[in-house]
Amino acid sequence: MSNPVIKLPEAVALATSAARRVLRDRFPKDETEVFESYIFEDKNFWLFFRNRKIVLPDPATGQYSDSSAVAIGKHGMVLTVRDNMDRKDELDRQVEGLSRYFELRDK
Repeated sequence: MSNPVIKLPEAVALATSAARRVLRDRFPKDETEVFESYIFEDKNFWLFFRNRKIVLPDPATGQYSDSSAVAIGKHGMVLTVRDNMDRKDELDRQVEGLSRYFELRDK
């Protein structure tokens, strides 16, 4: 039996929670400003991009940097992925791969 399909507000909450876990003390005080207003939506997932106004220092752990985004599957699976918002060709390839991945694994 598969998990139910989630709605965008649930996806936003999952993405925010993922960003909070990864960023920890670097997480912005104003949660409404964590992501860009542009959210990419595919039939299998949403892709949230870090707000470009937030400048993050390179983390000592290498877990999260300016080049990270959060992908949320339509059934709630969460992935931290490379942020290709400003690289159209790479974003197109990434979206294609993520869509297939979520279709197979996010149930």
